[in-house]
Amino acid sequence: MDTPLLENLLGAYFHPDWRHEGTEQQQIDAFLQADPELAEQLRKEVDHVLAGAPSDEALESVLWHKGSYYLGDPERGGPRAFLERIAERARTHGP
Repeated sequence: MDTPLLENLLGAYFHPDWRHEGTEQQQIDAFLQADPELAEQLRKEVDHVLAGAPSDEALESVLWHKGSYYLGDPERGGPRAFLERIAERARTHGP
């Protein structure tokens, strides 16, 4: 499964200087507010990535290869929890 929405979110909103633009939640929300109709597809893409990665190390690799300079805060559950938060925000932003 291609994950173009996830790649767009990670590459455009979690770039090297993303922390100057807002919090993790603000970045996710900004992406979702741009086109709420894409929220369901983003959630599906995240669920697909989570189902296919057996470890946090694998998820970190996926995040990095999709353009993210943020791999999830270890104190907040690392990359798996980061992706789960993206999916949850997508659930609440759907049309």
